[in-house]
Amino acid sequence: MVGTIVAGKSVYQTLDASVRQTRSRLGQFDTQLKSLGEDATELITQRGETLLELAHHYLPEINRETIAGTFREIREDLRQVLASKQRRQQQLGQKLEGIETDILRQQVELDQVTEKLDEQVAQREKLERVVAERLKADDSFPQLSDHALQAEQKLDRNEQRITEIEREADEKLPAYEQSSLFQYLHAQGYGTPGYDPPSRNRPKGRKWRITKRLDRWVARMIDFSRARRSYDFLRVTPKLMQAEVERRRTEFNALMEQIEAIEDKISDEVGLT
Repeated sequence: MVGTIVAGKSVYQTLDASVRQTRSRLGQFDTQLKSLGEDATELITQRGETLLELAHHYLPEINRETIAGTFREIREDLRQVLASKQRRQQQLGQKLEGIETDILRQQVELDQVTEKLDEQVAQREKLERVVAERLKADDSFPQLSDHALQAEQKLDRNEQRITEIEREADEKLPAYEQSSLFQYLHAQGYGTPGYDPPSRNRPKGRKWRITKRLDRWVARMIDFSRARRSYDFLRVTPKLMQAEVERRRTEFNALMEQIEAIEDKISDEVGLT
């Protein structure tokens, strides 16, 4: 059914384009005919004026007989020009008649295709209503559709939130990365279980106690605990949220496949393929 409608639309578009093209040609011939008449009139006028000027120049003692003889020749030339013009007009007239006939024929074909296309569209709309009623009466389809709608709305909100967090991270992370005091404490693992026992790279005894005291002083000064939580949040959260959104997107796609399978099944049953 869909293929038939698409084919009908293609034929309709082809005929419509052909009619427009033929009408354009008709307009061109009409313009050409008018231009030819104007050119012929202008040439006749110019030739008459030129002959009169030549007569005044070369026949200073012109008389009635000379004028009569001269204009007999001009009249003959004018009759030939007129005959040529009439022949050309006849040719163009015949072409115009052929074009008008072609337009009428194509218009009839276009009307027929339009009528068939309208019938097919009406039939498709009727089948779509039947499919909608069958889907509404299906046991699982309404629930699946509501679930899919809610899931899609949540995905949109989550993706917007990811965009906001990523923008916030781009704005704030450079300040943490450029802070030498923060990076020092973070590299030492300050505030984590791995910080307190001295490692081989840390001083021993009294020096270690002094180092810890200085570290505490620096940590209080820059509010390291809060800064570390914000830093870790900005670094880790966007990746975690992105992974969660991808998981939900996979679930949503699987849900949509179930919905589309039900739609395809009922569409096939009613003939809307």
